[in-house]
Amino acid sequence: MDPVKLIKPPGSEFWLIEVITENGQARSISTGCRTKSDAEVLVKDAKIREIETAARNHRLTAEVVTLITAGRNVLVSEAILEWGEWMKVGTKSPRTRDNNLSGVSRWVTSMGLSAMPIGAITEEHIHRWINDPLLNHKLGTRILRLACIRNFFRFCNVKRYILSDPSRLVAVDHRAMSHEQRETRHKLVFEDDEIDFILSVCDGTEPNSITDGFFGAAITLGRDLAIRLGDVCNLEWSCFDFERGIVVIWTDKSNTRVAIPMSERVEKLVTSLPRNQTRFLFPNEQLINADGKRRAMLSVYFGRLFKSLGFEGYTFHSLRATMATTMAANGSTIEEIAKTLGHTGTSCTKAYIRKVGAAKLASAIP
Repeated sequence: MDPVKLIKPPGSEFWLIEVITENGQARSISTGCRTKSDAEVLVKDAKIREIETAARNHRLTAEVVTLITAGRNVLVSEAILEWGEWMKVGTKSPRTRDNNLSGVSRWVTSMGLSAMPIGAITEEHIHRWINDPLLNHKLGTRILRLACIRNFFRFCNVKRYILSDPSRLVAVDHRAMSHEQRETRHKLVFEDDEIDFILSVCDGTEPNSITDGFFGAAITLGRDLAIRLGDVCNLEWSCFDFERGIVVIWTDKSNTRVAIPMSERVEKLVTSLPRNQTRFLFPNEQLINADGKRRAMLSVYFGRLFKSLGFEGYTFHSLRATMATTMAANGSTIEEIAKTLGHTGTSCTKAYIRKVGAAKLASAIP
């Protein structure tokens, strides 16, 4: 009797490898192939003798066969599609999913890797793109791009499309970058009177696709709560605890819980807003933010608003930096500011404070 053969049981979508051990027991493992020809190529490339030996020595397990057959002809484009589908049903936020897919897709397109088997990708394919000296990318951009690629290969490794992760051998080459590329660029910060001026003139300037009054409401919330534009769009009525005077938010970017004191301005604003929906404060903008193709236009609109009023280079994110700088000026520690911004560490927080060293370290306070 042939100890190893291909079978496709009735009703099965995939061809299976069936192995008959010396004690006569049959064990089968799916090849993941829908056609017999693909399965035959897989078995041929999978070192069939290793499978036979493992079976005869009673060491054949699903993990062993998976390891032997890992690296089969799964194309990079196919793996990316599957990764994207997995992130849809996983715990990744739409923003995180879109950023990851966008980053990896740019790498694949730039390097012409779409039709290559995922197992044929080497660290050189990644290194050349991350550390390309012709691209004037800053350190943070390079780190983010590498993180996206590592997330992709981590998925492929768990799926056993690859036995080793080439991205783990790649690092951002700091020495190949200029001083300007390596330096952290501090974010632009508004003065209080500048924000008050913007609020006094922005009513009624929203495009037709944006709810009237959203500009002013979002700017107030961004200034006093130090939250991202996406988190403003996702605000729910239940986030506001008027009894304790705090706003509790699960951030869209990192799914981090932050509890922020509610200012009088925020309390007055929220109590004056119409309840057009039982869940979200801004249902129209929440739908726009949830749409990966439309989300960016919200940031564009705020950039245009600020520019039209003479604030060149300012974005909605500048409001977070404004709050961080205000907290530092009022004596908050860098750790307290990081917690308010939802940062997991303090290194990123420093870029949000206009005056270097304005926020003290908690460890330096007696």
